[in-house]
Amino acid sequence: MQHFGAAYAIGVREDHEPAAALAARGLIMTLNQNSRFDEARVWAEAVTPIHRTARERIELSLVRTHLARLDLKLDEAQRHVDEAFALRATDEGAQAAAAQPKLDALLNTAYGDLLVTRDDYHGALPYYEQALQLQRDRLGSGHAGVIDLLVALAEAERLGGELAVARPHLEEALAAAGELGITLPNGWANLGELQTAADELEPALASYRRARETGPGGMFDAIISLSEAFALRRLGRAEDSRRACEAAIAGMAAELGADHPRTHDTREQCGQIEEVNAVEP
Repeated sequence: MQHFGAAYAIGVREDHEPAAALAARGLIMTLNQNSRFDEARVWAEAVTPIHRTARERIELSLVRTHLARLDLKLDEAQRHVDEAFALRATDEGAQAAAAQPKLDALLNTAYGDLLVTRDDYHGALPYYEQALQLQRDRLGSGHAGVIDLLVALAEAERLGGELAVARPHLEEALAAAGELGITLPNGWANLGELQTAADELEPALASYRRARETGPGGMFDAIISLSEAFALRRLGRAEDSRRACEAAIAGMAAELGADHPRTHDTREQCGQIEEVNAVEP
């Protein structure tokens, strides 16, 4: 975070707006990853005037989409992603993106991510598929950008109930990540979910452990704890399941606050697990 702040300061001092804008977007993304959403919003608003080209404005809109989506402000996220697509449709935006299929891949990925957050899993699939094809054409199959999209596509397929389709995509991603030495915590977390759905509960717990060991911590760990709680419940390990739920709720509250919608949802899901544990012999 300090590096982005320093780079931004240098860009401003040297009157190099493109460099300052790039550093600012990196800083906002880092704040997002650390659940510091209010600070990220302040920065996004403050640096909007130095994003002058269509490409810069599109990329800032996508950063703001990601910020709002993580904070579950989905109408706000919708506005920003719509702004990005509208900018892309202008002559200036078309020129900016013509030589940058990466930008179109980012646009499609952002829309897919938002639809998944809105629980429209089937609606997300064409956006992820388009982004995946663009990235394969640009980068080849064994590239980190392709791997990330395979994981996102597999997650949407899994959540939409297409488990048989999701697993090969996820296995392709994990195999490619292994060859490149990429840890891919989201991939392992999704594999754990697929294994849980298939009643492969001990392997699922192993996948969740691997996700936690390689993940960023914070909110990610809280999400993993909730997944572990479900698997442990199905294994009949009621006390372990309860402890995992407590860790999930505490982790969400620490990251987002006790009254945040994500914390509330986690508390509700844990209440459902607790009810099942209470009635099971």
